[in-house]
Amino acid sequence: MSLLPTRIIDINSDNRTSGTNSNFTVQLPNLDQRYDRVSLVSASIPKTYYNVSATYNTFILTEGIQTLTITVPVGNYSFTSFASVVQSLLIANSFNSIPYVCIPNLSLGKLQISSNNVIISTLTFPASSNLYKNFGVSYQSINSFNSATSFISLNVCIFTINVIMINSSIVKSVSSVNTASNSLSMIGVNSSLPFSSITYENTSPIDNSRECNISTSASFIITDRDGTELDLNGIPCNLTLMIFKYDNTNEVIRKDLAFRHAEKILNDS
Repeated sequence: MSLLPTRIIDINSDNRTSGTNSNFTVQLPNLDQRYDRVSLVSASIPKTYYNVSATYNTFILTEGIQTLTITVPVGNYSFTSFASVVQSLLIANSFNSIPYVCIPNLSLGKLQISSNNVIISTLTFPASSNLYKNFGVSYQSINSFNSATSFISLNVCIFTINVIMINSSIVKSVSSVNTASNSLSMIGVNSSLPFSSITYENTSPIDNSRECNISTSASFIITDRDGTELDLNGIPCNLTLMIFKYDNTNEVIRKDLAFRHAEKILNDS
């Protein structure tokens, strides 16, 4: 498996030298520079992030020519509680006192918003917001409706995060532009309840390893699939890494045999 003794490194984000529990840097033990592979063996990550998170929780309400950015309070919402909050925010912020009605269709997973007003209302979702998923609309979409039509969403995704990404500087990037190329692992979270722990066990650490950078420290950031950092709200995560030197003996032998075979063919011709 490894041409050098395998090293196991346990990391607790509480022991970081800088950052937060979801975006942190830790010191690493002295490692042989010949190590060239890293694998996330196991992880325990608190599911304490919200399904509506700060700085990604705005949408724009337009009524005629009047426009206002509305912020949905940070927190965990069910389908019905999200619809209730949206309805309250629309009514409270309406320039024209429009009595908006927001109805969650639980059987179809769709959201319907009615304005009961001749003024055209528009809900716009900027690139900086992830609320388009919660509303069940397309990315950066503009959605207009009035008394003659209602806004009817696509399927709503209240719990918008189905996987989390762990990116790290210890992974040798395959791209100088795309930071996601520093991905250490992708972990599914669907079976974990809010405020529980997401646990991960790597069943094949060698096959799921990455080429690594050996340094005295390493940074880690936990994000959703889109690269949005997850706020763990002060609760630490735990990661266990395996560092090893890839055993390429069989590869060297195969290349040598192929070379010898090609050389024999040339000599016999």
